[in-house]
Amino acid sequence: IASSRKNRRRASCSGPVAPSPSFSPRGEVRTYRQLAQLLGTAPRAIGQAVGANPIPILIPCHRVVAMRGLGGYSGPGGLTSKERLLRLEHAC
Repeated sequence: IASSRKNRRRASCSGPVAPSPSFSPRGEVRTYRQLAQLLGTAPRAIGQAVGANPIPILIPCHRVVAMRGLGGYSGPGGLTSKERLLRLEHAC
């Protein structure tokens, strides 16, 4: 139980796993696992943080993908928008 509370705290967009525009440069993608290893947290915490992103255009959470496939996307338009944004940036 304590572990799940800890992950919920880390998943906050203002917490230790808050996404930053520099975590994945334009035209590149990172996996949830890569970011988790970089930040010393769990891939699920990264997914929760990017899923809670209130400004997906300024904080480019669409550049975070699963190891196999796109993963999820909570921005307007869902996965269709994520794929379109990545194509616009020549990242896929």
